[in-house]
Amino acid sequence: MSTDVPLESTRAFTAHLIENTELTRPFWEAAKRDKLVMQHCDKCRTFVWYPRPLCPNCGSTELKWNEMSGEGKIYSFTIVRQALRNPFDFRGRLPLILALIDLDEGPKILSNVIDANIERISIGSKVSVVYFENPEGLTLPVFKLK
Repeated sequence: MSTDVPLESTRAFTAHLIENTELTRPFWEAAKRDKLVMQHCDKCRTFVWYPRPLCPNCGSTELKWNEMSGEGKIYSFTIVRQALRNPFDFRGRLPLILALIDLDEGPKILSNVIDANIERISIGSKVSVVYFENPEGLTLPVFKLK
């Protein structure tokens, strides 16, 4: 059994994490250009993830989209080996590495780690963002080990 997690393992899962709405459109448009962006509150100077109309820290609506480096490290992760219910059509896509990525700028983002050997994954592993277009036409940011 191979321990490498292929890119295809993320196609169905990540498409459902953030809907493409007016609020999230800047995120999706940036991803199409291979850029990772995140909201930043001008009032309290904190990053806001996932996209929201108000800062969860201070309630301000003064949120701007900032480009992130796409570099970080794994803060925590799990390996999904079995799907009891199949809302994202996991057939042939397991195992799946789901990780909380601690971006170099400070905030954390939940994503997939792709094209990785499961035995090489560990907390603190350095990762970089990569992009691919899913069957629904959304360009998705996921991460690879450095």
